[in-house]
Amino acid sequence: MTKSLSYLMATVKVDEETYAELNRIAGDLRAARGRPVPIDEVIRELLSKRKASEFIGSWKMSNEEEERIFGELREAWKKWKQP
Repeated sequence: MTKSLSYLMATVKVDEETYAELNRIAGDLRAARGRPVPIDEVIRELLSKRKASEFIGSWKMSNEEEERIFGELREAWKKWKQP
């Protein structure tokens, strides 16, 4: 059985500063992973690291729900003992 794979190749234009930063990150990843890291992998790595701030406002809750959640957290924290 043979598998056929096709890849889409695209050109992305970036300025010299951006390209230099991508190469710097590629060097860091290469050092950490012990192998060459292509720019495509660098971009995928950067895209996978979303910031928590991107999710602000995505969970709609009422004031009552917020009070209940934080009330339950406060109760749980009271029971939590530090070693």
